[in-house]
Amino acid sequence: ILMYKEIAIDPHCMAYFEYYVLLKREFGFNKGRYAATDIKEWAKEAFQNAKNSKMPPVKKKSVTSFLNRVQRGKDSDGFLLTIDRKQAKANSWNEWWINQSQLRKFDATVSVANIEGSINIEQIMEGSSDWEIPSSISVDKTADEIINAIEPLLKLSTKVLLVDQYFRLSGNESLTRLVEKVNET
Repeated sequence: ILMYKEIAIDPHCMAYFEYYVLLKREFGFNKGRYAATDIKEWAKEAFQNAKNSKMPPVKKKSVTSFLNRVQRGKDSDGFLLTIDRKQAKANSWNEWWINQSQLRKFDATVSVANIEGSINIEQIMEGSSDWEIPSSISVDKTADEIINAIEPLLKLSTKVLLVDQYFRLSGNESLTRLVEKVNET
């Protein structure tokens, strides 16, 4: 099973160029990481942080230009907000993050602040397990294990392709539970 991680990234990080580079290089379909956020609200807050930062002018211009494109939906490949997360509105990213964490935990939260359980750029560079993504995982051949591995993909995807050389349609408990999960969402 191909893995992905739903990452919350604090907009205050955009006041630091290394976080901008991290976002540009390490998020998106091919990297297996998505910045889970309300893009327009996040980009607005991130823009203000970048604009008020002490970055050199050339770097600041790169970050703010990127954030302007993100706000307009032109550079949002690394961002994805699942359907169950779209309903919560908040006055700030911190409030949004608290609400979302109560709904469902993020795989990781990247922050320069001291948010409980968050990781920062140094921890990422040191190989934090919260950041690492295995290219695939093995699961036991029980319906529960298979569904537990597939369920996060269902929240993110409009289509999931399963390739199983031993697949049987009749009496397939995993398929039955998978259909039940899809009908729940």
